[in-house]
Amino acid sequence: AGKGLANPSSLTLSAALLLDHVGQGEVANRIRAALKATFANPETRTRDIGGPLDTRGFTDAVIANLG
Repeated sequence: AGKGLANPSSLTLSAALLLDHVGQGEVANRIRAALKATFANPETRTRDIGGPLDTRGFTDAVIANLG
């Protein structure tokens, strides 16, 4: 815990499913698209899947891809 090693994509996708469930599908789709864009770039992947980023860096990259 607290080492920044966790890949937060499963938590983020779970949140998108919840947003779908409560009728916020457009927001959920934006989140999924941001995740997809983040995974598409090897420089914005977490270490567990061959990238250089920690949890915070990955999260920042997903947020940047939301815009």
